[in-house]
Amino acid sequence: MFYIVLNMKMDFNRLLTSEGSVTMIAILVSILNLFGWPGSGHPLMMVFLVIKLAVIWMMIQDGTLLKSKVYTVLLFLYVPILAVGSLFKINHWPFSDVLLLLGFSAILIFYTVRFILKKQKQFFDILKWCWVTLTCVGAPFKIFHWPYGGVLWLVAMLLLFILMCYYLYEILTTVDDAGTME
Repeated sequence: MFYIVLNMKMDFNRLLTSEGSVTMIAILVSILNLFGWPGSGHPLMMVFLVIKLAVIWMMIQDGTLLKSKVYTVLLFLYVPILAVGSLFKINHWPFSDVLLLLGFSAILIFYTVRFILKKQKQFFDILKWCWVTLTCVGAPFKIFHWPYGGVLWLVAMLLLFILMCYYLYEILTTVDDAGTME
Protein backbone atom coordinates (compact mmCIF):
# COMPACT_ATOMS: atom_id res chain seq x y z
CA MET A 1 0.00 0.00 0.00
CA PHE A 2 2.70 2.48 1.00
CA TYR A 3 4.73 1.49 -2.08
CA ILE A 4 1.84 2.58 -4.32
CA VAL A 5 1.47 5.89 -2.52
CA LEU A 6 5.21 6.61 -2.63
CA ASN A 7 5.46 5.84 -6.36
CA MET A 8 2.57 8.13 -7.35
CA LYS A 9 3.44 11.48 -8.79
CA MET A 10 2.16 14.03 -6.35
CA ASP A 11 2.85 17.72 -6.38
CA PHE A 12 3.00 18.59 -2.69
CA ASN A 13 3.45 22.27 -3.59
CA ARG A 14 -0.30 22.20 -4.29
CA LEU A 15 -0.87 22.01 -0.55
CA LEU A 16 0.20 25.66 -0.53
CA THR A 17 -2.64 26.63 -2.89
CA SER A 18 -5.94 27.80 -1.46
CA GLU A 19 -7.74 24.60 -2.50
CA GLY A 20 -5.09 22.33 -1.04
CA SER A 21 -4.61 24.20 2.22
CA VAL A 22 -8.33 24.63 2.94
CA THR A 23 -8.96 20.96 2.14
CA MET A 24 -6.11 19.89 4.41
CA ILE A 25 -7.44 22.07 7.25
CA ALA A 26 -10.94 20.63 6.71
CA ILE A 27 -9.55 17.09 6.94
CA LEU A 28 -7.82 17.93 10.23
CA VAL A 29 -11.01 19.59 11.49
CA SER A 30 -13.01 16.48 10.59
CA ILE A 31 -10.60 14.29 12.52
CA LEU A 32 -10.93 16.56 15.56
CA ASN A 33 -14.74 16.56 15.24
CA LEU A 34 -14.90 12.78 15.01
CA PHE A 35 -13.05 12.59 18.33
CA GLY A 36 -15.43 15.10 19.88
CA TRP A 37 -13.27 18.20 19.99
CA PRO A 38 -14.26 20.95 20.37
CA GLY A 39 -17.54 20.49 22.20
CA SER A 40 -20.83 21.68 20.77
CA GLY A 41 -20.78 25.00 22.61
CA HIS A 42 -17.22 25.90 21.69
CA PRO A 43 -16.78 29.09 19.60
CA LEU A 44 -14.48 27.26 17.17
CA MET A 45 -17.34 25.02 16.04
CA MET A 46 -18.70 27.77 13.77
CA VAL A 47 -15.24 28.37 12.26
CA PHE A 48 -14.81 24.63 11.67
CA LEU A 49 -18.25 24.42 10.06
CA VAL A 50 -17.41 27.28 7.69
CA ILE A 51 -14.15 25.54 6.69
CA LYS A 52 -15.99 22.29 5.94
CA LEU A 53 -18.66 24.15 3.96
CA ALA A 54 -15.91 25.88 1.95
CA VAL A 55 -14.48 22.51 0.92
CA ILE A 56 -17.93 21.18 0.06
CA TRP A 57 -18.50 24.30 -2.08
CA MET A 58 -15.15 23.76 -3.85
CA MET A 59 -16.15 20.14 -4.58
CA ILE A 60 -19.49 21.30 -5.97
CA GLN A 61 -17.80 23.90 -8.18
CA ASP A 62 -15.34 21.33 -9.55
CA GLY A 63 -18.16 19.00 -10.56
CA THR A 64 -20.82 19.25 -13.22
CA LEU A 65 -23.74 20.16 -10.93
CA LEU A 66 -23.48 23.93 -11.37
CA LYS A 67 -22.90 23.62 -15.12
CA SER A 68 -26.50 22.46 -15.57
CA LYS A 69 -29.01 25.29 -15.27
CA VAL A 70 -31.87 23.02 -14.14
CA TYR A 71 -29.90 21.48 -11.28
CA THR A 72 -28.52 24.85 -10.23
CA VAL A 73 -32.05 26.26 -9.95
CA LEU A 74 -33.23 23.19 -8.03
CA LEU A 75 -30.25 23.37 -5.71
CA PHE A 76 -30.78 27.05 -4.96
CA LEU A 77 -34.51 26.39 -4.50
CA TYR A 78 -34.28 23.57 -1.96
CA VAL A 79 -31.28 24.73 0.07
CA PRO A 80 -33.20 27.82 1.28
CA ILE A 81 -36.13 25.55 2.18
CA LEU A 82 -33.71 23.63 4.40
CA ALA A 83 -32.42 26.86 5.90
CA VAL A 84 -35.94 28.14 6.65
CA GLY A 85 -36.89 24.73 8.05
CA SER A 86 -33.84 24.84 10.32
CA LEU A 87 -34.80 28.32 11.51
CA PHE A 88 -38.33 27.12 12.19
CA LYS A 89 -36.97 24.10 14.09
CA ILE A 90 -34.67 26.25 16.24
CA ASN A 91 -37.57 28.57 17.13
CA HIS A 92 -40.01 25.66 17.60
CA TRP A 93 -42.39 27.08 15.04
CA PRO A 94 -44.96 24.91 13.26
CA PHE A 95 -44.25 23.18 9.94
CA SER A 96 -40.49 22.94 10.59
CA ASP A 97 -40.65 19.16 10.20
CA VAL A 98 -42.45 19.46 6.88
CA LEU A 99 -39.96 22.00 5.51
CA LEU A 100 -36.94 19.97 6.61
CA LEU A 101 -38.30 16.71 5.22
CA LEU A 102 -39.31 18.43 1.97
CA GLY A 103 -35.86 19.96 1.56
CA PHE A 104 -33.90 16.80 2.37
CA SER A 105 -36.11 14.53 0.25
CA ALA A 106 -36.11 16.92 -2.72
CA ILE A 107 -32.31 17.22 -2.67
CA LEU A 108 -32.00 13.44 -2.36
CA ILE A 109 -34.38 12.81 -5.25
CA PHE A 110 -32.96 15.38 -7.66
CA TYR A 111 -29.34 14.44 -6.89
CA THR A 112 -30.11 10.73 -7.36
CA VAL A 113 -31.84 11.42 -10.70
CA ARG A 114 -28.88 13.55 -11.77
CA PHE A 115 -26.50 10.76 -10.74
CA ILE A 116 -28.46 8.14 -12.69
CA LEU A 117 -28.65 10.31 -15.82
CA LYS A 118 -24.94 11.18 -15.72
CA LYS A 119 -23.22 9.33 -18.56
CA GLN A 120 -19.68 9.04 -17.18
CA LYS A 121 -19.48 8.22 -13.51
CA GLN A 122 -16.13 8.32 -11.76
CA PHE A 123 -15.25 7.08 -8.29
CA PHE A 124 -15.50 10.64 -6.95
CA ASP A 125 -19.08 10.90 -8.30
CA ILE A 126 -20.06 7.68 -6.53
CA LEU A 127 -18.53 8.93 -3.27
CA LYS A 128 -20.41 12.24 -3.58
CA TRP A 129 -23.72 10.46 -4.27
CA CYS A 130 -23.21 8.16 -1.26
CA TRP A 131 -22.44 11.15 0.95
CA VAL A 132 -25.46 13.16 -0.25
CA THR A 133 -27.69 10.11 0.27
CA LEU A 134 -26.40 9.40 3.77
CA THR A 135 -26.59 13.07 4.72
CA CYS A 136 -30.15 13.52 3.42
CA VAL A 137 -31.26 10.35 5.20
CA GLY A 138 -29.15 10.70 8.36
CA ALA A 139 -29.78 14.38 9.08
CA PRO A 140 -33.56 14.02 9.57
CA PHE A 141 -32.96 10.96 11.75
CA LYS A 142 -30.54 12.98 13.88
CA ILE A 143 -32.66 16.17 13.95
CA PHE A 144 -35.90 14.39 14.84
CA HIS A 145 -34.18 12.06 17.35
CA TRP A 146 -35.28 8.93 15.50
CA PRO A 147 -33.54 5.62 16.23
CA TYR A 148 -30.03 5.19 14.79
CA GLY A 149 -29.83 8.88 13.86
CA GLY A 150 -26.45 9.19 15.55
CA VAL A 151 -25.09 6.18 13.70
CA LEU A 152 -26.31 7.40 10.31
CA TRP A 153 -24.89 10.87 10.96
CA LEU A 154 -21.54 9.43 12.08
CA VAL A 155 -21.31 7.32 8.92
CA ALA A 156 -22.17 10.39 6.82
CA MET A 157 -19.44 12.42 8.53
CA LEU A 158 -16.93 9.58 8.05
CA LEU A 159 -17.86 9.49 4.38
CA LEU A 160 -17.39 13.27 4.18
CA PHE A 161 -13.91 12.76 5.66
CA ILE A 162 -13.14 10.12 3.00
CA LEU A 163 -14.55 12.41 0.32
CA MET A 164 -12.32 15.29 1.42
CA CYS A 165 -9.26 13.00 1.52
CA TYR A 166 -10.01 11.80 -2.00
CA TYR A 167 -10.53 15.40 -3.14
CA LEU A 168 -7.12 16.32 -1.72
CA TYR A 169 -5.65 13.31 -3.52
CA GLU A 170 -7.22 14.55 -6.77
CA ILE A 171 -5.76 18.01 -6.20
CA LEU A 172 -2.29 16.56 -5.64
CA THR A 173 -2.32 14.18 -8.62
CA THR A 174 -4.14 16.15 -11.32
CA VAL A 175 -2.28 16.09 -14.63
CA ASP A 176 -2.96 18.60 -17.39
CA ASP A 177 -3.33 17.81 -21.11
CA ALA A 178 0.42 18.03 -21.75
CA GLY A 179 1.06 15.25 -19.22
CA THR A 180 2.63 17.47 -16.58
CA MET A 181 1.39 18.35 -13.14
CA GLU A 182 -0.85 21.44 -13.29
